[in-house]
Amino acid sequence: HGSGRGPINGANLTVTAAATPETVADKRQERRALAVAGGAHALHDGFTDLIWIALPIWQAEFGLSYAAAGALRTVFAGAMASLQIPSSMLAERFGPGVVLAIGTALAGLCYCLASIGHGFWWLVAALLLGGIGAATQHPIGSALVAHAFAGTRSLKALGAYNFSGDLGKVLLPATASALILVMPWRPAYGLLGLIGIAAAAVIYLLTPRFAFGAEHAETK
Repeated sequence: HGSGRGPINGANLTVTAAATPETVADKRQERRALAVAGGAHALHDGFTDLIWIALPIWQAEFGLSYAAAGALRTVFAGAMASLQIPSSMLAERFGPGVVLAIGTALAGLCYCLASIGHGFWWLVAALLLGGIGAATQHPIGSALVAHAFAGTRSLKALGAYNFSGDLGKVLLPATASALILVMPWRPAYGLLGLIGIAAAAVIYLLTPRFAFGAEHAETK
């Protein structure tokens, strides 16, 4: 009798587990996390590569030397690289959605400011702000995917996340080039910056409210 009951009970448990509302909620969280992380990755990587299109324009308009033009790129990249660990620490304290949204808004604001300013030091300040904002994307985006997906499924999700960044590197510079064909660079870059600020609000609303660090504390 005992051996006859085991498989039936086990099968019932399996069916019940597959139909739980928690499973549906987890799937929804996975989709939201991947959408937010992938969208932010595409936008931030695209914003990073917009500098390459702007550099020759800035060099000609503001009379910059090659060294000064290179320094502008270095300001953005340096801030982005050096502040990634601090941004992940802020995400643990204030939540990933808040920090990633603020970072995205700063990255968009960078190009809004660049579109209305004049001179080398104005661009330095704008790009420094953009680099600070861009530093939030990689640590928080990858952490969102890692929190949402488990096991081997996380490998596919991370692959999709990484691909979205390459997609952004193509789409945003291509969009900027197309806009500059029909309008001056200032309104073109200002429009792209406004898109980044609008995307920040969407990121804040859609980011799953994961408690970074909570699982690690529970395990300890």
